[in-house]
Amino acid sequence: MSSALILYGSRAREDAREGSDVDLLVCPPKGNPLAPRKFDGLSIHIYPQDWLVLKAREGDLFACHIAFEGVSILYGERFLGKMKSCFQWKESYQEEREMALAILSLTSRSDWAYNEEIRRRFFWAVRTLALTILGDRRVIDFSLESINSALKRSDIDSLFQRRENASFDECKILAEDILQEFDWYNDMDIADLTKHLLDLGGIGLNTVKLVETHQAIDVGSLPAYI
Repeated sequence: MSSALILYGSRAREDAREGSDVDLLVCPPKGNPLAPRKFDGLSIHIYPQDWLVLKAREGDLFACHIAFEGVSILYGERFLGKMKSCFQWKESYQEEREMALAILSLTSRSDWAYNEEIRRRFFWAVRTLALTILGDRRVIDFSLESINSALKRSDIDSLFQRRENASFDECKILAEDILQEFDWYNDMDIADLTKHLLDLGGIGLNTVKLVETHQAIDVGSLPAYI
């Protein structure tokens, strides 16, 4: 079995804006996911085929993304077909929604200025929130317009289109509106929210590290676990 090379993201959907990254997925037959690599507008992710097929069977939203949006560049047609046939929706995407809302709340509470990692995490949370809603409806749509539809707004796609330059204040207003709509985490203080994300682990824990590292650099100290 050969490794597959797959294009996904806005370039695969053919709705890329000027300056959009080219997102490539390298899929060896077996192994473990590896850290992504970026090269001046080219983003390369490495996920093994057996891992992605397992995630598709579990109803993972990223696996859904790859299976139904991915475009084979090299040796990927059969693999993508297998992912589609294996994909099964979860009964509910409530856990993913909880994580997205918690991360949205944390990343909107203090100005991340020009920290691109936290900026990307904020927009990841908004998009993931929308995907959990669409997932509960069994809808496959990764376009920016689908985010508007899922979150019942008309302006999110335009903010995404200029997300590299969107101000923190704009993002904070959006987050406050969304959190008010869902009535989650509005009354949770920062210490409890941080502990909650640490307890959730995974990307929640990683987001706490990103935010606390950014804040510590501002004051000249770093948490012991960094």
